[in-house]
Amino acid sequence: MLPVMELALALHTPLYELLENMSFQEFNLWMEYFNQRPIGWREDERTFRLLRAAGVKSNPEALFSSLAAMKKHENKRTPRPVPGAGSFLHTAMMNAKGGVKLDLLEQL
Repeated sequence: MLPVMELALALHTPLYELLENMSFQEFNLWMEYFNQRPIGWREDERTFRLLRAAGVKSNPEALFSSLAAMKKHENKRTPRPVPGAGSFLHTAMMNAKGGVKLDLLEQL
């Protein structure tokens, strides 16, 4: 019963409504989603960034199980296309080497 209650909380849906209206197949899809992106991972990532700023040298996966779960599933995701890839600006940025300043007006 606990995963159903967690799902209801995450989806901001009353438990009775979830039990009446959600199919078992959709429930399984949500459980898989939350295995890959655990509830609270954003808060954990934010906390890790604050810890890093305070001087903590550890990696995020060692401190937070939610971030370790995301790292585990990271390689399974398909990369999204880069918006503007192939455009003039994107090409100029990708060809800039060694911190060379981009002078876009000269390239026009």
